[in-house]
Amino acid sequence: MNSKQIIGTLFTLFFLGISSLANAQKNQGLDNRLLIKYSPLALAELETVVFQGGVEYFLNDSLSWQGEIGLNSGVFGANAGRDQNSDFSFIRFRTEVKWYLASSYVAAEVFVLAKDFDRQNDFFFNGENNFSYDRSNIRYFSTGAMAKIGSQKFIGKRVLFDKYIGLGFRVNHNEVNVLEGGAIGGDGPSPILEDKYRSLGWALAPNLTVGFKIAFLTGTK
Repeated sequence: MNSKQIIGTLFTLFFLGISSLANAQKNQGLDNRLLIKYSPLALAELETVVFQGGVEYFLNDSLSWQGEIGLNSGVFGANAGRDQNSDFSFIRFRTEVKWYLASSYVAAEVFVLAKDFDRQNDFFFNGENNFSYDRSNIRYFSTGAMAKIGSQKFIGKRVLFDKYIGLGFRVNHNEVNVLEGGAIGGDGPSPILEDKYRSLGWALAPNLTVGFKIAFLTGTK
């Protein structure tokens, strides 16, 4: 699949997601209120378990600000890697402004992600040749922006369910520092998840997100 096909697929999924949110409930009665939010899907990150949460504050009934942070246990020194990866540190920040409409909300999000880990038995392209290694340190940074559409409604007296889909772009930077066994050459399967660790420097890529959060209303309802 080439880059045009990938972008076309992302746009198709985005607009299918928009249609699925057509019957969302408008937010009501939450002006100047604070929600505590939790992202269960972060626990299912493919590379490491991430604990992600944040807050949403309503400036009025139609406008809110949301901020989140996601961390894995590697940030605190635990060996949180999987498979080829060890000593995996993961941290992610998200911030967004949300405008609530009659049947849904739209949002603008900015995010930053940083990973630092050791990787075994892989290769990367240095601009001229593939370069294999037994062990390398990977420093991966990504930042980007997205337009999102979603719905958030009460499913209990103080509990809300927030579902969303977003489409945007991300700028990635990858740095590989060989620690053991470097040599010219190397090849292997290139799943999308690992491709970003097999190139050096900056790269621009489309970004699609689909997910949900659980929110808890603070204060007196």
